[in-house]
Amino acid sequence: MENYPEKWKGYYLTAYGIAVKHGFQGSEEEWLEYLKAGEMELRYEEGLLQWKTSKESQWHTLEEFSLLQEQLEESAQEANTAAQAAVLAGQGAQTAGQQAQAAAAAATQAAGQALEAKAAAEQAAEAAENTAEAAAQEALNTANAAAQSAENIANSAAQTALTQGNYAKEQGDRAAQLVDEIEETDVGGMAADILELQSGKADNSVTVNIILSASAWSGSNAPFTQAVQVEGLTAIQNGVISVANSATPEQRQAAREAMLSVISQTNGKLTIAADGELPEQDIPVSIILLG
Repeated sequence: MENYPEKWKGYYLTAYGIAVKHGFQGSEEEWLEYLKAGEMELRYEEGLLQWKTSKESQWHTLEEFSLLQEQLEESAQEANTAAQAAVLAGQGAQTAGQQAQAAAAAATQAAGQALEAKAAAEQAAEAAENTAEAAAQEALNTANAAAQSAENIANSAAQTALTQGNYAKEQGDRAAQLVDEIEETDVGGMAADILELQSGKADNSVTVNIILSASAWSGSNAPFTQAVQVEGLTAIQNGVISVANSATPEQRQAAREAMLSVISQTNGKLTIAADGELPEQDIPVSIILLG
């Protein structure tokens, strides 16, 4: 196997591959076992690859290398042609690469100029946007301030009108109530009592001073009520109640605004109602119990 042509060096041939080409069926390991079992011998003689077993004297031709030589030479020629074509293609690719590099440089320069123009345009647009936003915000603030001022004025006027209307209604209701109370009052009986007091025929009257405490009123809306203890009072006893002479001007004003009246009488206790405003300070009152 050492006397093969010099020009075939570098080509890898296997006996197994040649055997498969000539009809051997089996794996490479099976081919090796076959060779070992028969003590196979190979030789190259006058362009022929031959084989025989150690028990034979006749050599058998395994491959005619002249045909294989032609195939290898054709393959080498084709590889050489492909290599030359690859060289030409590489030269063309180099030229195309240089052209592409020049085009890329021009594109990079154009892109840089475009970026500069874009930055300048963005700065101009941002400046215009900031100016417009500032003007719009200033106009909005001015409009909001004017609207808030108008709303405050309207709310204040509406609240004032509502308060005055409620107060006028309360005064009207209180006036009607007083008229009803006057109509229901036994004026004749009161006059008789007064005459009886003046003539000395009645027992001596008793004056009881009490305080209507500002913190003792009950109720969240008018009429507010407050029960006070009156010593010596009976459920059917007549009497007179009024703001005490010791009251301050502020206390008298609070009593007038509260529109005080007696709404219930039991033994030892009176219930006072405030039909107007809730008193925010103590109010001293005097009760004259008639005999």
